[in-house]
Amino acid sequence: MHSLEIFSRCVSRTVIVVAVICMLCSWRPCKGEVPSQPCSIPATNPTTQPDPVLVLGKTVGKPIDSGFVFYKGRYIEAPYTVTRAGVEICINDIVVRKWAIWPLPQPVTEDPGLPAGLTERSTLSDIRDKDGPNKGHANRKWRYLYHTNSAEVADQKMLAYYKALPFVADVVIEPGMFRLRLKNGSVSLVSRERPRPGFDLLEDMTPKKLAKLLDEGMGYYEKSLKSSDCFMLFDKGELSFGQHKAARDLKAMIEILRSSQSLDEKRILLQRMTILPPGNQFDSLITGFRASSHLDERIQALATATGVNPITVSEIPEMSEGEQRRLAQEREMAASKKANTATERLRKEPATQRSAGEATPRPTK
Repeated sequence: MHSLEIFSRCVSRTVIVVAVICMLCSWRPCKGEVPSQPCSIPATNPTTQPDPVLVLGKTVGKPIDSGFVFYKGRYIEAPYTVTRAGVEICINDIVVRKWAIWPLPQPVTEDPGLPAGLTERSTLSDIRDKDGPNKGHANRKWRYLYHTNSAEVADQKMLAYYKALPFVADVVIEPGMFRLRLKNGSVSLVSRERPRPGFDLLEDMTPKKLAKLLDEGMGYYEKSLKSSDCFMLFDKGELSFGQHKAARDLKAMIEILRSSQSLDEKRILLQRMTILPPGNQFDSLITGFRASSHLDERIQALATATGVNPITVSEIPEMSEGEQRRLAQEREMAASKKANTATERLRKEPATQRSAGEATPRPTK
């Protein structure tokens, strides 16, 4: 909610759209292979969760022959069609973004007052959790006060609200927060970051405005693909780079992915090319890699069209001694973990389940 303050700091409309889509959208990974059905959201119970496709509609872009898309290492053939179905943005039926707040919150137009049924044994969870008779009460009070009063007045009224709770012994205002001392002796800090009416509260976000915002986010992917950008999509994130890097590095990247080198060696090379960031969170690019004959042709065509000379694997600098030591340490740790896991498994198994000739592996020191 509070993260929408990025609106006030952005100047470029494109930056605003992309930032908001990233802030308020969550990854909705596809399970297994690319879904066979068009990008959509299953119908939900109309009494609780209105179907966003019925409310917001669907926008289907035109096929795009340029750009490159990989999904968990699998190369997705062009052309690419970017679609917005309800609150989801898809590329060739792969969900890349989903608006996280649905249904849209309704404005709090009446003062919720004080929660009922609380005692000195109650806790903040009783007025903040999503379940129970007072579910979300503190949030509704906060939204009402800050949307109908100045920040200073809202602070004082929220202070009085907390002081009136039977389980709160004392409340003080500190920079950016309320410090609550409860009667059970614990202390809780509650943010008092002031919302921006219309954005942080989403009070002014109508379905029509949301559909337009998501369509502009959809346009970001269309524009990038038309510029021959490369997208590498994963269950929890995406990596991308522009046309020049795609023309220069994709050929070497594919050569590395096809090679017989170990997972660690491939990862290090791709990190040295700044294709992968540090860490192993995107290893599925390597382990799930699948290409096609058209991929090589398209990479070559892009290099020819741009006049960029692709680099070769031999032009990637060799690993430093430090990187070689780190790789050796990672291998040793992986081997030790594997051996220890096997030992623990055998230790827990009844002796009668082990084969007569089975030896118990020793953990690596």
